[in-house]
Amino acid sequence: MTAALPRRLQQPPRRAALFVVSAVLLLAFLLVAGSALRPFVVGLLLIFLLSPLVDRLAQLGLSRSLATLIVILLAAAGILALLAIILTPLVAQAASFADDLPRFISVVRRGLDDAYAGLNLAPEVRQALDDLVAGAGRVDVVSLLRPIVGGAIGVIGGAVGYVILPAWIFFVLRDWPSLTASFVQAMPASWRPDVQALAAITSRALGRWVRAQLVLGGVVGAASFVGLQLLAVIVDPVFARYAVLLALAAGLLELLPLIGPVISAVPAVLVGATAGLPGVVAALLLYTAIQQIENQALVPKIQGAAINLHPGVVIVALVVGGAVAGLLGAILSLPLTAVARDAYRYAFHRLGDPPATPSAAIAIVSPSLAAASPSVDPARRRPGPRHGRSPNVHGDAEGLPPAQSPSRSSSSRTSTPGPVDR
Repeated sequence: MTAALPRRLQQPPRRAALFVVSAVLLLAFLLVAGSALRPFVVGLLLIFLLSPLVDRLAQLGLSRSLATLIVILLAAAGILALLAIILTPLVAQAASFADDLPRFISVVRRGLDDAYAGLNLAPEVRQALDDLVAGAGRVDVVSLLRPIVGGAIGVIGGAVGYVILPAWIFFVLRDWPSLTASFVQAMPASWRPDVQALAAITSRALGRWVRAQLVLGGVVGAASFVGLQLLAVIVDPVFARYAVLLALAAGLLELLPLIGPVISAVPAVLVGATAGLPGVVAALLLYTAIQQIENQALVPKIQGAAINLHPGVVIVALVVGGAVAGLLGAILSLPLTAVARDAYRYAFHRLGDPPATPSAAIAIVSPSLAAASPSVDPARRRPGPRHGRSPNVHGDAEGLPPAQSPSRSSSSRTSTPGPVDR
């Protein structure tokens, strides 16, 4: 006789096949819909940001509908208040910067030409450098900026989606617990613990990333504004003329790690060039100091290990995300890469020999997440172990949870499990 296959290698049930087919069709729909879904991607990120506040108010006794309405109104009031403060100087400074940009570039180019002319170079080297600079001058800047501009136009083009976004956020945020519970219940029963664990991993990475980017962007923007005002007093008043614009750019470009801070420093250096070499040095020192303080003191505490990626992986993820989905893809590439990393680590331990239980696997991926989440193991939903037997972290024979092991008594096999943890 042929030995029976282990349970995790047997043919999946029809419901599992239905789920796989549905997931493939959903992925195809998302690829076709593409840009039309960008407002809802932004809305989903806002839901991850606001959900903890709604949960806290609901725990205080408010209905979920009222808690959701209060949080959305407070968020809208905060955004409107911020716009009322910065919109007028922002528009004026943006217009002034656009008018002065040719002058800034001319000053920088003249300074570089003077420095280059003073270098003692061999004629062959100077000729090679001249040819290199001439070739760089023929670079199609429009083609380089097209992905960024295209992403911005796509966001503006989805204005209709953004108009209805507040209503969509309200309904989804209000019903978020029931929606997630319904999604888990729609899975095959044997998949539910793993679905709950992967959902917790995803929520942890995306939620922490959204909140971290909001805090880091605000801190970097405020620090840039204060620093530019100080440079206006110490070095040259020109820094105060564009302080709001440059600070806002620095805060927004925090969404693009490594690349964003470099891009945000470029206009500040151009502005500083009008004050001579001291202005350029002062601008570089200011932005370098802000980034070092952020990377060494703020990021480890605010973002933690949820988005802890190697710089090499960050660069690859940014390039691939930008090529696949434009500016929004580049922004979301890091949290999605972190989710994929943690999901792989979870699946690696779940498919081990012997396989780890969902709780054990998620504890390996994130001990803090395992401590903050209820157990998702079917074997741990019942009361403690019977007859002094210790719970088996990896399950019993053939990868089954302890309650389903053939070696257990009949009464253990027929005991009714508790409700599914939510």
